[in-house]
Amino acid sequence: MEPLPSQAVVAVHGWSGDENSLLPVARGVRCRSAIWQIPRGPFPLSDAPGYSWFQRRAHNEWAGEKSLEILSAMVAGLTDEGFAAEDIFLLGFSMGASAILDLAATWEQALGGVVAIAGFIRDPDWFRQRLTAAARRTPFLLLHGRQDEIVPAGASEAAEELLTEYGCPAVLDRYDAAHKIPVNKIHTIRKFLRNPSTIINSPALETI
Repeated sequence: MEPLPSQAVVAVHGWSGDENSLLPVARGVRCRSAIWQIPRGPFPLSDAPGYSWFQRRAHNEWAGEKSLEILSAMVAGLTDEGFAAEDIFLLGFSMGASAILDLAATWEQALGGVVAIAGFIRDPDWFRQRLTAAARRTPFLLLHGRQDEIVPAGASEAAEELLTEYGCPAVLDRYDAAHKIPVNKIHTIRKFLRNPSTIINSPALETI
């Protein structure tokens, strides 16, 4: 008999992705104690296949309220199912990473952890104003490729700086890759999901 899951992971795809985009990560992590929920963004793209988590309102202005509502409802549903907040993890890639960073900042309980891959903080002022006391206890693992030309690694560097400025336990792992999730970082994600402190407190993160 399979053991009942003790953790939950909400995994959020990037621009032009869908509910299948992060299945390889879930399979690669191979965490039998966790259930994975991989939602699809609410906005179909008109000029490409796939979906978006933010809706364009004007030039370089993107609205994320609907996505925040959807993802908040998912996390609330997991707590209703009996998962403690510290056993709920958020994982996102690119635009999805931005969405989960917004969600974690506003959540009124400390979550198990956040894995933001090739991500960015969409609106730093909005983020600062809404960052809860509980969010400052949530561990943040930021992963970013040095050769990323779509979302430059400086975006995660700025996110780490903001998070640590407000006392959040956060660490940035840079790696040699473009805008993708390297296979050799799956192990890092697995270790973080099992015990975030082993990553947050690691003196040599890039060798893990």
